[in-house]
Amino acid sequence: MDSNQARDLFSEAYEGDLEGDQSDAFKAALAADDDLKAEYDDFVETLQMVGDLGKADDGLPPPDLLRGVQERLRNRSRGRYYRDRFSERASMSWMLSVMLAATVLLLVGAAWFVTQQMLVDQAPSDPPGETSGPSTSGPTTNEPTTPEPTTPEPTTPEPTTPEPTTPEPTTPE
Repeated sequence: MDSNQARDLFSEAYEGDLEGDQSDAFKAALAADDDLKAEYDDFVETLQMVGDLGKADDGLPPPDLLRGVQERLRNRSRGRYYRDRFSERASMSWMLSVMLAATVLLLVGAAWFVTQQMLVDQAPSDPPGETSGPSTSGPTTNEPTTPEPTTPEPTTPEPTTPEPTTPEPTTPE
């Protein structure tokens, strides 16, 4: 096995996936080439350092990476993404409900006002000679009063004039 073939097997050798003759040939290639052996040792050291990144040195569990990333995103986006729990619970849905209720109340009030104005405009006006409100010339006791009978005034029919009619033009046949 040459050094290029041995380099292709670095990962398998590190994970222990090489078997039998292939493992023996890999070990022989490392023993024969000091530069290849140094490359493999650097490869193993690098993988061990990468594997140790998530482990804490003082025995404490590693910091919560997700929480830190979410906090940085929240700070950069000014709260648009990954809000805190209070913001998630106290969303704008209650504000929408309040605005909807206020709009309904405003519409009901406007409809009532328009209806009242229409009723006032349609109320019959007082006949001439009578005034609305309490009368000062009537009896002062609480006895019921009966209205005086009124006699209808005789009406005379208006003379009718016949409408002039125009003769229809005749056409010669």
